[in-house]
Amino acid sequence: MAEDAGYFRGIVTGLMLGAAAALLLTPKRGNELRHDLAEGAGKLKDKAGDLGGNVAGTVAGTVSEVAGTVVGTVSESAHSLKERGEELVASVRHKSEEVMDDSRDYAAEATAHAREAADNLGDEAQAKKDDAKAQAHDVVDSV
Repeated sequence: MAEDAGYFRGIVTGLMLGAAAALLLTPKRGNELRHDLAEGAGKLKDKAGDLGGNVAGTVAGTVSEVAGTVVGTVSESAHSLKERGEELVASVRHKSEEVMDDSRDYAAEATAHAREAADNLGDEAQAKKDDAKAQAHDVVDSV
């Protein structure tokens, strides 16, 4: 954009120098020369205004395009990040459910083993009790 401004500045300067040289080198009377200079200056002013308007329009268009591109890129990135976040949340939920299911299974299995062990201990205790009772009766009978 700085190159464009330098380019346009060169064009305007060249036009001014060319117009001044043409007017000064043309043989005319003072009144005609002043009139032509004023007319040339007016035309130059109009051209410079048009050129400035064109540059401003070009700059505004470029800025608008860049802003649109930036907004589009940011919007796409935000959408992509949102989707990735939703995927991560779904993945964490799924893994959490798997862990909870596994924990329930392990707890049920541990409970079953504990009950089985308790039942076995109860059976063994009853058997020991019955043996001790039988031995006590044998001792009492022998006395």
